[in-house]
Amino acid sequence: MGAFYTTGWDPSFFSHHGNTDRLWQVWREVHNKFLPITDPIWLNSYFYFHDKNLKMVRIKVSDVLNITKLGYAYQKIDLPWLNEPNGENGRNLENPIKMKVYRPKSHRLEKEKDEEEEVLVVYGIDVEQSISYIKFEVFVNLVDETRASSGFREFVRTFISFTEGIINGKSKKSNMKLGISELLKDLEAYEDESIWVTLFPRTNSSINVTVDGVRIEYMR
Repeated sequence: MGAFYTTGWDPSFFSHHGNTDRLWQVWREVHNKFLPITDPIWLNSYFYFHDKNLKMVRIKVSDVLNITKLGYAYQKIDLPWLNEPNGENGRNLENPIKMKVYRPKSHRLEKEKDEEEEVLVVYGIDVEQSISYIKFEVFVNLVDETRASSGFREFVRTFISFTEGIINGKSKKSNMKLGISELLKDLEAYEDESIWVTLFPRTNSSINVTVDGVRIEYMR
């Protein structure tokens, strides 16, 4: 695909651009970027293409923004890389962290639900310094982050640490596992393909904490 005028002849051209289009759709879903774009300059920009009858046609940007109207959709697959840390040091808990977590088994049979507990794993909790007290709370599908409270139905559990994770001056990462099957039922989110997880710091010392990520596991 190195030469512009022959790029379209390369078999990898269509798979490459198709995947780019798919990742654009994934990004929009993850960040909930479905608000209408109103910039007329961008929407009315156009390009010329040959259609299936070799006729030159003009296509506006606004004509190709909605894949549903174009008559296609992308297969829903697991995206485990979305829940991985953004860098080697994880994400700092100075402020609340909100992330979208995909559920590998969002459509389970009733027997499977009875036999397996869905578990939310907050992994790679790292205390950077030997401090006396750390506290943060975990919420699922929290609606109003400005009024987050342990009394909310979206509340899962509190992480509390008293100098835990420090051995001989070196930090040791830990994990937090939380059963959420009943919570998902209460939130009517059992059939959702993903959930929003918020980690809410409750102590100033949380600035010394990083978290690698959050994922879903299943435990029998």
